Amino acid sequence: MNPGDIAWVGTATALVMVMTPALGFFYAGLDVSQHGEHAYALD
Repeated sequence: MNPGDIAWVGTATALVMVMTPALGFFYAGLDVSQHGEHAYALD
């Protein structure tokens, strides 16, 4: 492996580690908003 490969793998790993919790919060936010709409619809 040359240094470019190592740098790319490190960058990709860092991006995945940053994006995974961000996606979790994003989907959690969508889930909460959808449940809120359902609650309003039931009222």
